[in-house]
Amino acid sequence: MLYNLIGDTHGRDAWRQLVREDAVNVFLGDYLDPYGPEIRKSGESALQNLQAIVAYKEQHPETILLLGNHDLHYLWRECYSRYNYQCAKLFAEFFRQNWHHFKMAYAIGKRILVTHAGVTKPWCKLVGIPEDLSTEQLAAQLNQMANDDEQLQCFTSLFCGMDSAGYSASASPVWVRPETLMENGKLINEDSKQIVQIVGHTKTDNIQLTPPFFFVDCLATACQSLLVKYEDGGYDFDVYKPHIKTTIVPYRALVLNIPHASTNIPEEFMPPQMWHNRANSMHKYQEHARPLVDYYTDELFSVDDDKRIKPIVFDLCRTLCDVERMVNDPLEDEGYGIVCSKVMRHDPGATKCSVDYNPAQYRQNQSLLLRYLDYQHCLAKTIIKASYDKQQLRSKSVLLVDCHSFSSMPTALCDPGPAEEQVDICIGYNDDATLPSAGMIDLVVSHFEGFGYKVGRNTPFSHSKTVECPVPYHSLMIEVNKRCYMNEHTLEKTEGFNQLKEVIHGLYEKLLYRS
Repeated sequence: MLYNLIGDTHGRDAWRQLVREDAVNVFLGDYLDPYGPEIRKSGESALQNLQAIVAYKEQHPETILLLGNHDLHYLWRECYSRYNYQCAKLFAEFFRQNWHHFKMAYAIGKRILVTHAGVTKPWCKLVGIPEDLSTEQLAAQLNQMANDDEQLQCFTSLFCGMDSAGYSASASPVWVRPETLMENGKLINEDSKQIVQIVGHTKTDNIQLTPPFFFVDCLATACQSLLVKYEDGGYDFDVYKPHIKTTIVPYRALVLNIPHASTNIPEEFMPPQMWHNRANSMHKYQEHARPLVDYYTDELFSVDDDKRIKPIVFDLCRTLCDVERMVNDPLEDEGYGIVCSKVMRHDPGATKCSVDYNPAQYRQNQSLLLRYLDYQHCLAKTIIKASYDKQQLRSKSVLLVDCHSFSSMPTALCDPGPAEEQVDICIGYNDDATLPSAGMIDLVVSHFEGFGYKVGRNTPFSHSKTVECPVPYHSLMIEVNKRCYMNEHTLEKTEGFNQLKEVIHGLYEKLLYRS
């Protein structure tokens, strides 16, 4: 028997390419509350997509529809992330009318349990589920709970999103996170064999196979499902990737955000004579800033005489003013806010030590904050102008490229890990309206991989620059490992600099419409 496990749809219609007529199709829940570029259509269009899924089940009764946290919270009017107040009553009424189509859990033979997020031993103990149940009995008991209004609240408690550790009655199989599931979810069946759990819930770039746990919430970045072949009590697993011709819509303009290339500390921000041993202190300050500067990124990413590509370079050192930080940034407590209040140094094998001679802490903070706001305004204005120039305001015709590099050695802000495990290129993106299409992200990743670079998606860094702007745009971060283009001890460029520069500029031609 063949089973096809399809991850969280969140309003996406990629399931249409994934369903198979030769398999039992199992949907893992979370049909509503879109994110990414679909968030603007998170109301009735998301419901229409769910209606299409239910209609598919009515035509194929063997199809299994599981429930997720983004479905259940509409039954109790709780408000978790992306909760749609405007359509909440409409969603709740749909689930009440179609409740008979949905389940909380599904068992494939004696060895596989399928739920939205997973089942832990502590949670089973708290709600009175015995440990010695078979997968079929455990799935049946979970489904029975979902059909009892009082017990259903064990899945949809007010605080269910606040304790996913598996030790609370509110940490139900629609909320548990992977790290807790892997620690506390190793269940044994009636034959004393380990149960395989297949879940969605936590977004991944691709299907993650880490037996006995399989994570398949990948539709945001990859059109994949998990195939399970069951014969005579034996199992085989495979990742299903339908051959789909991806439509990639190029951009009309690129705006390059280059915030950390400068080492500049202007005279106006130098401290007064009260600063003892000024020259020596300034030297120490620059030494501590050195591993955090994105050297040569202005040269790597910028191009000459291309009206479609608009670089914006911040002209102050990031340890003086960091335009990538936010108001009330969590890093404020460590001295790394918009205006740094201290400098941190990290020596391998030693503890971090704070250094109390950042000149910005003595005066001119207001001036630096104004420089910060001016830079944000400049970015927004450039995006708007690029959109107006091409008269493409109704579509996302501009890509904001967040241009960075990172040290291959530990710094105050990041430890990239052992050299053999480090990526060469990190591609970052957001779970909001600035997210490029999955095809576009794949294009960027494959471009660098095609030149032999090791690429990470949202690792070791994640997300991308955004700025308040009245026109729609996409944003993508590109972080390059400094070891690829420079000597981090002498600060000299290496032979890899020109090659990497050509590769980056070659990517621009793929991202842009041909003029």
